[in-house]
Amino acid sequence: MSLNKLCVYMGIALLSLMVPTGYAAADFVFDLNTGSPQSPPFFPDFAKVDVHLQDSTNATITFTSLKNDLNNMTYLLGSGSQGPAAVAVNVNAKLWTVSSITGSNSGLAFSPGQFTKGGSGTMGVFGTFNQTINDQLGFIHAATSLSFTLTNLSGTWTDASNVLAQNERGGFAAGQIFVSSIPADYTSSLAGDGFASNLRINVPVPEPATLLLFGSGLLVLACLRRRFNKN
Repeated sequence: MSLNKLCVYMGIALLSLMVPTGYAAADFVFDLNTGSPQSPPFFPDFAKVDVHLQDSTNATITFTSLKNDLNNMTYLLGSGSQGPAAVAVNVNAKLWTVSSITGSNSGLAFSPGQFTKGGSGTMGVFGTFNQTINDQLGFIHAATSLSFTLTNLSGTWTDASNVLAQNERGGFAAGQIFVSSIPADYTSSLAGDGFASNLRINVPVPEPATLLLFGSGLLVLACLRRRFNKN
């Protein structure tokens, strides 16, 4: 086989791996960085939301609480004075199911509650979200991580950023946030609770492996073009 043909085959093989297969590999990640006005003046960001598309109809949503070391604050997700919903999302689908709801707490003396799927619910000033996840009432049942799986029964999602849609207030997701000191400890003082949602949204970043494949394909084609120009 000639070198020219080998370059052609290598280029086609590498670039074919770049063709979309129904969904994108990059996660859609953003922060809940805006607290509700009625909440005490806590410091964002409060929690991170990661939307991971498993395939064109299944996506895992993971909420992870954040800390503010400068102000010695740690934030937890749970059900408190604002209602039963610990977290909420606005699903971009007409019909879906929720499964595999799990929660955990890396702090001390906590007992993360029985998490259950709710229906549509209002998260304070951040408006209505069409899917809520409820927790047992109380600070002791709060979580530092909460995840669940969405299954689209009415269509498909082309990429992770397509799984959620903005609600009437511009929110993709919201959470009920407990505020405590660092480290998180149920026996320590609870500073308060309130809702938080997103404001600034980060653009999904391509995975390094995807960039490597794309760069390799271009390199092969550049090599081929150079050889043809010499001929």
